[in-house]
Amino acid sequence: MKLGKLIIPVMSISLLALLSIAAYLLSIPESQPQTQTIETQPVLNSIAFKDHICAFLIRDGTTIPLGPCQHNVVTLSGLNATATQLFGATAQNFTFIGLSNQSGSSTSTTLPGEITSTDCSGLQRAGGTVIINGQTCNVTIRNLFTSSCPGPIVVNSTGLFNASSGGTLFALGNITNATMFSADQLIINHTVTCS
Repeated sequence: MKLGKLIIPVMSISLLALLSIAAYLLSIPESQPQTQTIETQPVLNSIAFKDHICAFLIRDGTTIPLGPCQHNVVTLSGLNATATQLFGATAQNFTFIGLSNQSGSSTSTTLPGEITSTDCSGLQRAGGTVIINGQTCNVTIRNLFTSSCPGPIVVNSTGLFNASSGGTLFALGNITNATMFSADQLIINHTVTCS
């Protein structure tokens, strides 16, 4: 009889425990399955252009590297002109290098403070030599500038254009300050790669 008296309270407690657990489980908000949106667009090949500058000052026969090579910014107008060149419209090649003592940005359409022959003969925009570097999409445009300015002039930025004046600015960037005197030379290498 004692066992019979124990079964009813134990079952009551067990039933209460089960009801409590059920009530607790029902109070938990239903979790939503995690969903992930998957793009259905096809993966397309894309072209990314990069440009960097290496500069060297030559004074009295000694070549002085002007810091490490610097990454440039490819301008929006430069990218648009590249598309024009690729898809059949007339556009000139980007083989002209300009020098400046001011900096610009990716939205620049001109090289701010570009040095002209009025400022200093020998440091104005000039056509460079195109060198194919033997790799896929790796080209260097190089020019050797010789200053004939009587006084010092500072050069600290450069741009790559498709015309000897005006034209489209493809890329621009800063170099370490080069204080140029008469007969000093400056080598500028714009290397353009794409991937």
